[in-house]
Amino acid sequence: MKQLMVVGGVLIAAAINFMLYCCMIVASREDELMEKYRERNAWKNKNGKDLEE
Repeated sequence: MKQLMVVGGVLIAAAINFMLYCCMIVASREDELMEKYRERNAWKNKNGKDLEE
């Protein structure tokens, strides 16, 4: 019974770590997108026109 609890605890810890890892990957991608958005807006505000023009 004690072994089962230890294995269960390890599996739960691994699942939580995996979930946090996935959240960090998504947050990193979101941060990159926001940086591109900010750069685009800064360029647009500086030049007074859109990139597509």
